[in-house]
Amino acid sequence: MWAFENGYGADSSTGMGVVEIVGDPEVISLNLQDGERCMALGPFVSNDDPDVEDLLADIYIRRGKIGGSFSQELSPFKKTVLLYDEGATFIHHGAARTVGRLIANVHSDSRICQSGFAPIIPVPEEDF
Repeated sequence: MWAFENGYGADSSTGMGVVEIVGDPEVISLNLQDGERCMALGPFVSNDDPDVEDLLADIYIRRGKIGGSFSQELSPFKKTVLLYDEGATFIHHGAARTVGRLIANVHSDSRICQSGFAPIIPVPEEDF
């Protein structure tokens, strides 16, 4: 719900990336089954994740920057990271509804991290 209040993506700090819901949202059930093919809804990193198998993905290079008061005090540039791109599909094992992890050591200030995780949804085999 945070994205609906503050915006989503790299441009949210400039007032862009605002998400607006039109009409009544429909609740859908995303019952992930163990061993089911899933799709990532955003870029993510997966370093030998035992829950990910048969990964089919393009790569995405993120050259992140920091914003807000941090950018006035520190270098605004993060280290470049290599991620799997949104839309990647894979066989997922486990109960998690996300894939990836938070990436540390991307800036000289250890408090600054990079998002390397994404929500996942099941993809029916007949659609793949």
